[in-house]
Amino acid sequence: MKKYLPVLILLLLFSSPILFAQPRPVLTIKVANNIDPVYRKMVADAVKLINEIIHDPEFERGFVGHHFDWERLGGNVRNGLTAQGAFDTLYRWTDTARINLVIKPRGLRPGVYLSGTMGSTGPGQNLTTTYRNWLLLDPPCYNCTMITYASHIAHEFCHQRNFFDKDVRNQSDFRDVVPYAVGDLMCAFIQRKYPADNCNCQTKPVRCN
Repeated sequence: MKKYLPVLILLLLFSSPILFAQPRPVLTIKVANNIDPVYRKMVADAVKLINEIIHDPEFERGFVGHHFDWERLGGNVRNGLTAQGAFDTLYRWTDTARINLVIKPRGLRPGVYLSGTMGSTGPGQNLTTTYRNWLLLDPPCYNCTMITYASHIAHEFCHQRNFFDKDVRNQSDFRDVVPYAVGDLMCAFIQRKYPADNCNCQTKPVRCN
């Protein structure tokens, strides 16, 4: 029995799911020091939530079962990609990922900031610009605004991994490209799994990416 013991140990080691589990990234965000502490906390909470979700098997199942529009791809992303391939491209490529975040004001009239572009990321780049108007806590609930921001960050991270938006005039025609679809999936998953307690904005829809 003793002579077989080393072989048994090796078999156990090589069959260990812990040793050979595919890595998932830990998303980190670097923000400028002059950003308001409320926004800094919101960003940190949103990223913490994203990191929990991308490791959740239920989120992966929902992602892989989603129908994506592959019309707008770019960089190292090619046609013929499956939903599982998109998930792996986003969340199984490295141990860490970083978005360098810049928050800028935008000259929109009061009450108008819940429309239009939330921010931007150059394809393949890790610099994201977010317009401060989106962090003005409307709906008037920290958790709901943070959910919106988590969805936005998930969308922008898709651009960092070379998934493009779809440039169309029909606004209903671009939601299934990877960045928007991932933002919507993230938003819906958060609201279902982490409902906001004592939230006073349940009658208003949360804006997702």
